[in-house]
Order: sequence, then C-alpha cells, then structure tokens
Amino acid sequence: MNRMKILIIISVIFIYSFSCAYALAYAPKELQVGEKFIYKVKWMGIPVGEIKAVVEAETFFQKREVFIIRCYVQTNRFMSMIYRIRDRFVSYIDKKELVPVRLEVSRREGFYKKDAVTLFDHNKGKAYFHNFLDDSSKEYDIPPEVQDIVSIFYRLRHKEIIFDEEHRYDVAFAETVFSIFGTAEEKMKISLSSGDSACVYFAEPYAKIGGDKLNHGSMSTYISADEYQIPYRVVLCAPLFTKVTATLIESAALQS
Repeated sequence: MNRMKILIIISVIFIYSFSCAYALAYAPKELQVGEKFIYKVKWMGIPVGEIKAVVEAETFFQKREVFIIRCYVQTNRFMSMIYRIRDRFVSYIDKKELVPVRLEVSRREGFYKKDAVTLFDHNKGKAYFHNFLDDSSKEYDIPPEVQDIVSIFYRLRHKEIIFDEEHRYDVAFAETVFSIFGTAEEKMKISLSSGDSACVYFAEPYAKIGGDKLNHGSMSTYISADEYQIPYRVVLCAPLFTKVTATLIESAALQS
C-alpha cells in the first residue's frame, strides 16, 4: 500500500474518530441503532463520492454483546468513470470493552479487490487476518485496546476532547497497526454547508507506523467545540496537486 493511500485511510479514520450525534434528541455520547452519518468527498473542489456509516444492529458474537456498524466508501458516477471505488467495512464492537472483535472488509478500487476478515483476541494481544480471495492468512501482534478503522468511531465518542492535550490511539488496518496522534490546537469559526457558522477546534493529526512519522502530506480537521464534538470537515493535502475534503452533509437517528 503506498503512502498516499495510507493518508487517505487515516483521514477516514479521523472522520469516524470524533463523530458524535448531530442535533439528536438523546445524550451525545450514547450510541444507538439507526444512527447514520454521511460525508461528501471532494477532490480539488470537485465532488467525487461519499462516506456513509450506519449503526445497523445490536447482537451477540462469540458470547459478547456487540454493535454492528457498517461503513461505505464510494465514488460518484463522474469519478467512477476514472477510478471506481466501492468499499464496505463492517465492525463488530464489544459494547462493554469498546474494542473491535471482528472486522469484515470488502474493497473494490479500480482493478484492486479484497475480501477479508480480521478477528481480534485482546486477551492474547493478537489479530488473525484472512483473505478470502487468495486464501492467505496472517497473525500479528496488537497493543492493548487497539481499534479498527470503524470501531474508533465508537471508542472516541466516550472520551472528551481536551484543549491543547495530545491524544494517541492505536488502529489496526490493512494488517498494520497505526499510531494516531491529534491535538485540539485552537478555536475558530467556520461556515457550514447549511449557511450557519460554528465554533470549532482546529487540529492537524498525524500518524506513525513503527515509530516512523508519515510525512507525505498533511491533514486538517475542524471539530465542533461543544459536547457533540462533530467533525464538520477534514482536509487532506498531499504532493502532486492533491487536496481531498470530506464534509458532513447529513446525520440522523433512525430509531430512538
């Protein structure tokens, strides 16, 4: 996986990381079946697709009570003629421990395909990955309370963003563990797509793999400075005239 793809994945992670209910009729740090979040993605100002996350169900998996959260990443009709993306991630999250126990991945990116599953054994500190397309498997070490690309959405909703304090989280994705760092650096006002304005925290998160910082680009996040901690906007800049923006356009609770 090249570093540009890694940066895009990290931007998706941070969209989920600070997501909370937007103008809903219940406490912002409660997760409920039916929650939906949709982000419009633009490349160099041109709409190219969307990211959608839905809390689908509560169930039991391996005797654990879990939430099932399904996330879709897809390009629109215009971008699909150039580079078509149809990705789906399904995470089973332990309701008590707030850690992932299973992650299902289906990726369709141009000619690239991947259908895989990862099982997390937090007691043993191990992750077990299996690729269904080539029947390959991999076992690798995971740190305590490691998250996946979707479960971090739920985990961080239960942690208050503290101004000027750096937060670190470990995220397992693509058979690799990323260390993600972020600090709410200052407050500012931004205009929303609705025409309203909002007070936000500004942060420039970054990531490390194996202690090495990823320097092939930069990311800016704008997170509402209230109890909801909504990521209104995420901006990713990289070399070769690349600028990707993800903006929240819809959030809803389908079931109270």
